[in-house]
Amino acid sequence: MALRPIRFLRLVGLAVLLAYWAWNWLAGQRELRAARQEWQALAGQKAALLEQVRQLRKEVESLQRDSEAQGRAARQFLGVCGTREKVVILPRQ
Repeated sequence: MALRPIRFLRLVGLAVLLAYWAWNWLAGQRELRAARQEWQALAGQKAALLEQVRQLRKEVESLQRDSEAQGRAARQFLGVCGTREKVVILPRQ
């Protein structure tokens, strides 16, 4: 039984359409995998930044409440020592 030209063209068209769909599906899977990896990396960065914000808020609260912490922070920022503090200079290796 010979295939009629119209039926043959339909089969070829269907094969081309399926091949095109498969190619795009694979490309979509690659893009999805890359997007998920980027999402995980960004989630890790977000967690690290949230921890940093938590620590900075804790430090700000400490500085607002404790005058000793304020003095220590000022001395550290200015690079000086307090009246009862000793400076130890370690040799470089």
